[in-house]
Amino acid sequence: MRAATAPRLLTGVLLLAAACAPPAGLAATRPLGRVRHEQVPLHLPAAWRQQFEREAARLPALALTDPEAILRVRDCLYRVPWVDPQSVAVAPDLPAGIRAVYRPRTPRLALARGEKPVALLSSDGVVLPDGFGEAAMAHFLRVPLAPNQPVPAAGERVSDALQQEALSAALEAIAVRDAFGIPLARIERRFDFPADAVGVPPALSFVCGDGREICWGWSAASEARTAPPVAVRVPLETKLDRLKAVAALYPRLDGVSRLVLDRAVLRITGLAGEDLPRPAGF
Repeated sequence: MRAATAPRLLTGVLLLAAACAPPAGLAATRPLGRVRHEQVPLHLPAAWRQQFEREAARLPALALTDPEAILRVRDCLYRVPWVDPQSVAVAPDLPAGIRAVYRPRTPRLALARGEKPVALLSSDGVVLPDGFGEAAMAHFLRVPLAPNQPVPAAGERVSDALQQEALSAALEAIAVRDAFGIPLARIERRFDFPADAVGVPPALSFVCGDGREICWGWSAASEARTAPPVAVRVPLETKLDRLKAVAALYPRLDGVSRLVLDRAVLRITGLAGEDLPRPAGF
């Protein structure tokens, strides 16, 4: 996402003091759901914070010395779908209470129905709860929902092959957009990749809002762990070298309808369907 305008969540952590009343003794029971936010992640949506507070309110009253208290606080955080479970650390902070440190999941792509973003996907493929407005969601590259696919529930991990591969390639697409000023809007299945192919992730295109596209192929991660069904594999470095040379001739890909980077021969197609000159040496 664009650093200047899109929401950023990883710049902050949230510290939880699960029992903040003055202690009457460590063995006394306290309501674990009494919290003090010592540091809130930057730009955390109000709806997400409220969701956390609802989960915290369900915590029981236990003594700080009860081993069950740590487990209950940890499980509470695990139930919040926007919390990155890998970041959760819970430990006693006696005599004040229990300290929990965690980070939000990182929004990476927007699931879209047509042109309309309907939910955000985290970098680890989990659907995030509502909380961002349309203006904020518009800063994220879109990946389409499959035909007849309902919007997955918050906390659900996507299993659609296109959405998984788009997540693998998302940072590559963002780098292309930001480094070359190309107004990418979405990640789609490559125009000629069969929709019914099984056993291999779909090849991708990075697409501008007006339909101009970069045929990108597979993400570097997928190329490393699978054998794409093409005769020639084009490494990420080669695609970037090709794109740099093309962008020098056609800044922002103006006048280009399709740029094929993922085949043995670089191909540049103009807006009328004509082949455009390639950079020298390509």
